[in-house]
Amino acid sequence: EFKLGEEALVDLYRKDLNTPYINRNDNRMTPNTFENYTLIGSHAFEGGGVELRYGAGWVTKIKERNSEHFVPMSEDAGAPVDRGVGIAGFNLKTKNVTFGAIEYYSSDVINIVYSEAKYATTLPSGLGLLGSVQFTDQRSTGSDELTAGDSFAVNQVGVKFDVSYANALASLGYTSTTTGSNMRSPWSSYPGYTSVQVEDFNRADEQASLVKVTYDFKRFGLAGVTASGLWVHGWGVDPDVGQNEDEYDFDLQWRPQG
Repeated sequence: EFKLGEEALVDLYRKDLNTPYINRNDNRMTPNTFENYTLIGSHAFEGGGVELRYGAGWVTKIKERNSEHFVPMSEDAGAPVDRGVGIAGFNLKTKNVTFGAIEYYSSDVINIVYSEAKYATTLPSGLGLLGSVQFTDQRSTGSDELTAGDSFAVNQVGVKFDVSYANALASLGYTSTTTGSNMRSPWSSYPGYTSVQVEDFNRADEQASLVKVTYDFKRFGLAGVTASGLWVHGWGVDPDVGQNEDEYDFDLQWRPQG
């Protein structure tokens, strides 16, 4: 790592990354790791009310969480060529609003554009509100279209609304995927609002809704104990391709303090 002044940092070679479509995918003991060459930085504008974070770079290889070896990013995506992935993105944050966008481009493989906007506020009653919107566009690149065998273009839009009060949080989410192709996430976990423990609910033509409730039991003297339950329902997939799906998850966690 090389620090450039007070606001920018250059990272070289093997490291983890944490972006929507290239990330640790760390629900195992070991995360995804990458060979990458990146510049990340931030800038606070005068007045302190607006902060800009930015980044760009080149990712050449990935070591999957269950692998012992680094392989080219294109090979990991299923293409029999040696290609890297170019990344560029930004995130703009004010007191209540956050907006960001990022692009991933791999020649002859895939191009992914992801954007997200959030608005958060707290009412005088103590009720916290968070509204989020996300959009992903994916399409094949170049003339070879090596990962799909033919050209593809697909996108997904999602909305999510969270309400918190005291120690409870309730969430509602919805995603909709266009026709023609399933969404892809070759180098990471999937960032869709309705992607949960087992299913991503990102098949072609699929719509999905999410209901989730989380509670923190610290008011009962159980510091670090939380529980959550959710239900996701997916529908609209072509019957010749798949069926409607439902997933129910329950999670109980104890994180010892100290």
